[in-house]
Amino acid sequence: MLAIGLPHGSDWIWILAIVVLLFGANKLPMLARGLGKSITEFKKAKDDVEREFNKALREGDGKKPEQPPGTSVSASNPDDSGGQKKS
Repeated sequence: MLAIGLPHGSDWIWILAIVVLLFGANKLPMLARGLGKSITEFKKAKDDVEREFNKALREGDGKKPEQPPGTSVSASNPDDSGGQKKS
């Protein structure tokens, strides 16, 4: 069975040669710089999302909202008028 995976050994040399031929040696530093900026921006966005998520978890603290004294939570029918008949 043929195993397809990451390139090994001399395969990387061929890949690098093809990239240099396609883009030219002058364009490679610009491509690498753009890729680096993209990765940095992605990491910054990921950290912002994680920070907001953790902040929301800390603020929620797993507590249920408190009910005013003398009230109870019950599932009611929205059409229910509290036992009163409509005329």
